[in-house]
Amino acid sequence: MHKHLNLLFLATENLLRHRTKTVVVCLCIIAILTPFITAIAISEGIRAQSLNSVNAGADLYLTSDEFGRNAAISLKYLDEIKKNLWGNKGSTKDCRAGIFAK
Repeated sequence: MHKHLNLLFLATENLLRHRTKTVVVCLCIIAILTPFITAIAISEGIRAQSLNSVNAGADLYLTSDEFGRNAAISLKYLDEIKKNLWGNKGSTKDCRAGIFAK
């Protein structure tokens, strides 16, 4: 225990002895960590908003398959899809562009 206290006192003494170096090193650490922590906070906020968007989204999602990836549906098929899904009334308010059902 005395060994740890001696190290603490020595470190404190060196910090007080070299004040300008201590301030410069602390400012550099703060300058490096601030953008990193800010980016993490922003990414967590975006992830939370995207989860809310998916949970509150449409009940039906339509996508086409291009080269093995999801893509938007071509506009030439949109009228046919509206007729087949909703009959002739057709409301596309909650329709978004494989068909995934909740």
